[in-house]
Amino acid sequence: MHYILAAVEGLHLTCDFVIYSAALYGCPPDYETIPTLAHDAYREPYKYLGSVPFTEYQQFADISAMDAVTLEACKSLPPKCLKDFTCVAFELTEEIGDISEVGSMEQNDQLLDMVLERGERIIDTLRLFLFKPGNNTSIGRVGAMGNGLGGAWIGDDGDHAKFVSRRVSSYEFVQAPMEVALADLRRIYNDDVFKELKSAACYSADSYDPLLNRIFQGLRAFRESRKIEDAATRFVRLGTLAEHLAKKEPSERYQGRILRERIAKIAQSGRYSDEDILSTTIDLWDNVRNPLTHSVESFAEIGRVAEEEIARLEKLVINMLQAVTTAWKLEEFVGDPYAYLLAQAP
Repeated sequence: MHYILAAVEGLHLTCDFVIYSAALYGCPPDYETIPTLAHDAYREPYKYLGSVPFTEYQQFADISAMDAVTLEACKSLPPKCLKDFTCVAFELTEEIGDISEVGSMEQNDQLLDMVLERGERIIDTLRLFLFKPGNNTSIGRVGAMGNGLGGAWIGDDGDHAKFVSRRVSSYEFVQAPMEVALADLRRIYNDDVFKELKSAACYSADSYDPLLNRIFQGLRAFRESRKIEDAATRFVRLGTLAEHLAKKEPSERYQGRILRERIAKIAQSGRYSDEDILSTTIDLWDNVRNPLTHSVESFAEIGRVAEEEIARLEKLVINMLQAVTTAWKLEEFVGDPYAYLLAQAP
C-alpha cells in the first residue's frame, strides 16, 4: 500500500476527521486530536513527518529520493511544518512504481499532479457541505505549503517515504482559514449524500462509472468556479455546469423550456430546494443567462446584482450535485437515475 500525506490550504479543523479510508488531521489553535477516528496506518507517518520543519527537508535527500526540482523548491519553503496545517492522509490505489528511486522530472511531475488531484477529490466531498451559496469563503489547494509551492509525501508500508514538490501557483491563498469544528463535522458525517460520496472519493471507481465521473467532474468545476474573481465569468461557468448536470449524456442537446425544467426538477431534490425553484430557474435562464448579459455592466443595466444572481445559481448547482449523487446510488435499483430524478419532482 502507498499512502499520501499532504497539507490542505485554508482549512482549520479543530479535531481529526475520517472520510472513509482517508484521515484528516486538524491543526492549531484549539486543536484536539481524536485518535479513535484517525487511521493507524497514517498516524505514525503523520506523527514523525508532520513535526519536521520544511526548512530541514533537504536533509532527507539521501533517504527519500528527492529529485533536483524538489531539492530546489525546499529552499523556498516557509519555516513551518505539516502540523501547522490541516493535513489529509489517504491510500493511493494506483500503481506508481518504486518510490525508493528518484525517477525522472517528468515522472515526478505526473505523480504529484495525480496525487494532489486525488486529494482534491477527497476534500471536494467536504467543500460541497461547507460552501454556502453566495459566501465567498473558500478552501485552498491540497498540497499547498506556502510561497506558491506544493508538495506531498508518498510512503509505503515499509521503510520508504518520498517527497515531491513543485511550484503550483504564482500566488498565495490570502483568505483566513475556514473554521470547521466538531459540530460541523458531525452534521456532515450524518448527511446521506456525504455517506454516498465518501467511499467513492477515496477510490477511482469513476473510471468505469460514467455517472460517478460526471459527479466528480461537477464537484471539480464547482470548486474551480469559486476561484474566478470576475463575476460575469463565474456566473457563466456556473450556468454551464448546471446545464452539464441536467444531461444524462454529454451528447444530449436540451435547450429552452425543456432544459430549464430539467434543471429545476433535478435541483428540486437537493437540500436547498424551495417552492419557487422552477420560477427561479426560468428567471435566471430567460432574463439573466442570456448572451447579451454576460458582463457586470449588463447585470446592472437589466437591474440585477451580480452577487445575488451568483448566489442563486450556486444554490441550484449544489442542489443538483446532491440530487444526482442520490440518484447515482439508486442506479442499480431504478435503472435510469435521471428518469427517476425527473419523476420524483413535482
